[in-house]
Amino acid sequence: MGIIAIVGDFRGMIDNLPISSKTGQIRKVSDYMVKERDANGNFRHPLYLMFMGNDQAVLDAMEKALSSLDGSGLLDETTPHYALYFSEYGVDRVETDGVTTKFNLGCHTYDRADYPAENIVRGVKNSTGSIRYTASSGEAMPETYQQLLNSVPIVKLYNQERGNTEENVTLNCKIPYTLIDSSKNGANITDTYELVVPAKKLSLAHDDYSVTTEIHVLAYKSDGTKTTASWVVPDANLVSCESATIDDTCKKINVVLNVDTQQLSQDVPLLVQVDIRVSIDPQLEEINTLYHTDWVNGLTLSLRQFDIESAWQSEAETSARYSTETTEKTPFLSNLICQGIAEQQLLAIGDTIRTTTQTFVQTAMFGLVVRNVPSHYSMDGTWKDTEDFRGWAFSNQNAADIISAMK
Repeated sequence: MGIIAIVGDFRGMIDNLPISSKTGQIRKVSDYMVKERDANGNFRHPLYLMFMGNDQAVLDAMEKALSSLDGSGLLDETTPHYALYFSEYGVDRVETDGVTTKFNLGCHTYDRADYPAENIVRGVKNSTGSIRYTASSGEAMPETYQQLLNSVPIVKLYNQERGNTEENVTLNCKIPYTLIDSSKNGANITDTYELVVPAKKLSLAHDDYSVTTEIHVLAYKSDGTKTTASWVVPDANLVSCESATIDDTCKKINVVLNVDTQQLSQDVPLLVQVDIRVSIDPQLEEINTLYHTDWVNGLTLSLRQFDIESAWQSEAETSARYSTETTEKTPFLSNLICQGIAEQQLLAIGDTIRTTTQTFVQTAMFGLVVRNVPSHYSMDGTWKDTEDFRGWAFSNQNAADIISAMK
């Protein structure tokens, strides 16, 4: 929706006067008089053009209308015109959210967590396209799962030294969305007259943002013949969120986790999934800046001024408009535009931002596994390609359970 107001010279009568403040009745025909006119009988009065429809279509139509007004030669500095466009604002997902994982286990070798997936799970191709350790079927793992496992950082710990047990995993990511306006939805709209306040100019306070996390771990269950895996909420003593904050620029998120490595069972991998949500609760005074409505108040007729002006005239019973102080203004305009349309639109924008930002989830995954010293698995110090624990973080069966849970 949009509106263009033109204050120009008119002739005739004004038939949009408010009801009488004295009687509460519709004013008489004689009340529609205008005393202050120029030599040609003209008086100052606004004309309003309302545009409604698709946000891009309305913006395009208003651009064309304003361009025509500027090029017509009919208006000059004595006949000002104003425009107000109610841009739609929303939230859009960004292509990448840049999730990274950093470990602080007190051991540099542990913290690197750089085991290639080809050495972790059978059936995973390496950079050359070959499979170092084949699966029992001889087939490669589905590409989707290969990409996922290649992106999961995995820490291998040794039983004799479990490392730090508090604040030992840090997740960093960016805000997973961006605020958008009508101009972002149509490449053909240039907005020459700056009718749209860009969404990037919306100044939100740090307290408007809140970060929440949901933590799940992959749990294994065996009935003696088959092992299944599913995501469950872990015991708070095993994995918990120490803090979830956003930086001063309100762009980067920092989540610190506690993983008690002392509780990990040897040779049983722990795969952790953390869902991160960043929601925004904008305040009304902040989103008020999206619409420039100052000129609306300037063109709104003050009923107090209207009655005072009428009372000063010799015709005590009439309430006709006499001067440009009242003829060039419209009663209840601010109530309609500012308290009506603009306020409801701003409330809708706030609700959209609140509800939509809560739906965007960033997911981080990482793994930990505790192993014994290598000699425990191979007394002669030599390894075979079929050995499950040849430097792997997960065994073949572990990998099968993980893949089953992800399907």
